[in-house]
Amino acid sequence: MARRWAPHYRRLVALRDRLVAVERVTREQASAPLPPGGNHPAERAADEEERDFTLALLAQEAGALDEVNAAIERILHGSYGRCEATGRPIPAARLRAVPWTRYVREIASHLESPGRRGG
Repeated sequence: MARRWAPHYRRLVALRDRLVAVERVTREQASAPLPPGGNHPAERAADEEERDFTLALLAQEAGALDEVNAAIERILHGSYGRCEATGRPIPAARLRAVPWTRYVREIASHLESPGRRGG
């Protein structure tokens, strides 16, 4: 690992550890049995909505964890800090703001534009 990436590596590992802890708690909440809601359909619907929200959070956290793990791998393999689309160096300010980023800002903006979403 290049010494210049050591602070990013430490930050990413700490972030990964926090995401893993949050994911564990969220997974426990998602797998807990629904509380008895009585016979009232509104109570049951509220419980199911909370469960759906918890499952959505879990999916979002898993995606973030994947990105953080991929950034750690890029550091270890020597490709961290370079845009995967252009090969250009990613500016230090962007890496400080979004340490798991794969792209320079222009490419990321293009990939995240509404016309590019959907899959």
